[in-house]
Amino acid sequence: MCAHAARENKVHVVIVGCGRVGSTLGRELVAVGHTVAVVDRKSEAFSRLGESFSGQKIAGIGFDRDILIEAGIEKAVAATKSYSAQLLLSYIFVSIWVNEKIDLSKLIKETKVQVDNISVVEKVADDFDHKHGVTVMGRGFAYANAHEAALKIQETLKVPVSSFSSADYLHGPISSLTQNSRVILLSPGSSADESISATVKKTREITNNIYWIGTGFKKSGNEVLIGGSTGLGEAESVIADAVVLQQFAMLLAI
Repeated sequence: MCAHAARENKVHVVIVGCGRVGSTLGRELVAVGHTVAVVDRKSEAFSRLGESFSGQKIAGIGFDRDILIEAGIEKAVAATKSYSAQLLLSYIFVSIWVNEKIDLSKLIKETKVQVDNISVVEKVADDFDHKHGVTVMGRGFAYANAHEAALKIQETLKVPVSSFSSADYLHGPISSLTQNSRVILLSPGSSADESISATVKKTREITNNIYWIGTGFKKSGNEVLIGGSTGLGEAESVIADAVVLQQFAMLLAI
């Protein structure tokens, strides 16, 4: 899926795959005034869209560049079958479902800022010592990002990485934390400080090796900000910050 912000809060969406989920999303998006192009290898799959569907129906392979250009991919945010794309899709889908207007222009702009900030992420990755264990924590919307970050770092570094809700971490797992441990805390912009303040306080009493993804909590002393969006709501910050965690995991392996 891929979306492009347009005037009057409309987006252009490219959906690859006209199965049950793809066809339902396509119909919903068209119904509320967005433009949609649906790509599927089998033309008969388009019957799921119904006769009233006014968007594009393109028979072809979803990774064929010519097919994607025909579908309008050049107008859209780069999207793959990735975690970031899935977050964005979920955000758009839920917003439409609850009839909440969204303006993707700020999210797109801030995500580009995080992409361009890769040199800062690279420096942090170069200095990151994982030999004494890595723990990733988040809460609320950032909880899923914590699990994704841990998974990606495990995949790239081939080392064990733990992930927890910052609330659950205090009830047992913190006992394994040492002064040499590395802790990555996820705190998206506009999130409530008090939601993780107790965990941060206890963690700081044990280790100074704390790294932040997100700007929702004020770092202290020698703590390191890997990256994080500003000026967005909590849900949108999580989407933009996902780019940072993916960059970090990738650069750790290089």
